Amino acid sequence: MDGKIVLDWLIELQEQLNRNNTGGTLTNNGTDNGVGFFNVTGIGGGNDTDFGIMGVNNTDFGTSTLPPGVTNPPIPPGGNGTGDNGDGETSGDPHVRVETQFGTPVCFNFHGDNGRFVDLLSDPVTGFEVNAEIKSNGAITRFIAIGVVYSNGGVTHTIRCDEDGVVIANNGETVGTYAYADTSIRNHGDIELSANHGHRAGVAIKIQNVAEFVVTFKDRNHKKADKGVFIEDNHSMGFRTENTDGISHSATGIIGQFITPFAYDTIEDTSPNFVVFHDRHVPAEVEFFHGLDYCLKVQDALVPTLLGNIISAYYADSLFGVNDPANMADIMSP
Repeated sequence: MDGKIVLDWLIELQEQLNRNNTGGTLTNNGTDNGVGFFNVTGIGGGNDTDFGIMGVNNTDFGTSTLPPGVTNPPIPPGGNGTGDNGDGETSGDPHVRVETQFGTPVCFNFHGDNGRFVDLLSDPVTGFEVNAEIKSNGAITRFIAIGVVYSNGGVTHTIRCDEDGVVIANNGETVGTYAYADTSIRNHGDIELSANHGHRAGVAIKIQNVAEFVVTFKDRNHKKADKGVFIEDNHSMGFRTENTDGISHSATGIIGQFITPFAYDTIEDTSPNFVVFHDRHVPAEVEFFHGLDYCLKVQDALVPTLLGNIISAYYADSLFGVNDPANMADIMSP
């Protein structure tokens, strides 16, 4: 779908607004030398989502995340609705990859403070949260534990995944401990745990009607001389979503805010490319993520600009702490 089709649709939408409303306007907030957006202002002068992108010298770059054949307005992020979400993952030291449905994946590196806990994905509607514990020596950052919280029917379920395996508890009482090598299927109410069938040790977790995801464990490069010797925190934990259809469009967190429908857009026919998130155009370059899929990579110095907030805004009080979405709000949006 090229930019002209989107522009024609915007003009048609504006004509409908003019017929059905008073005060509806279509404006281009960009300038000849800058990058801006068309804004559609509708009933009561309220500002709806941004649909088109104008670039340098008023060149129309189109909207690359719209799927072919879409003629209705994109679904704006937010709200209690579910479905049509994308996916996200973290791995290594750690690399983050996020993808809204129908969109080009975006990747960036995460750097945080040693011993703190960060909100990767949280959904206040379903009571679902995924946090990670940070291990950092300044130069290298890793996640050494993944904590999952799910509250439903008066019960708070917690799942801890670290170098010792998996521990699941209900309202603070342990109901199961498992090794990553355990291949059996374990059911705890709405939660099902099974072995990860990928190339790394880990656990596959399914929370009924909410999400399916995998937590992986990687023992980091023990030297031959250290074989069999336990080295504390010499490992990294990964997290990867498999199905997010039950997560609401109010999801937030380092990963969560990017996986809801049309959460971001990309401009890929310019140099540099851009990731467009909440009206911000963040430069990015095409890169392969772990040698498999390509993504638009945002450089480390620009990650806070992409997120719209400082990294510490995403910190939780503990591995099972539930972060306040207001703390993670985009403070750079107009």
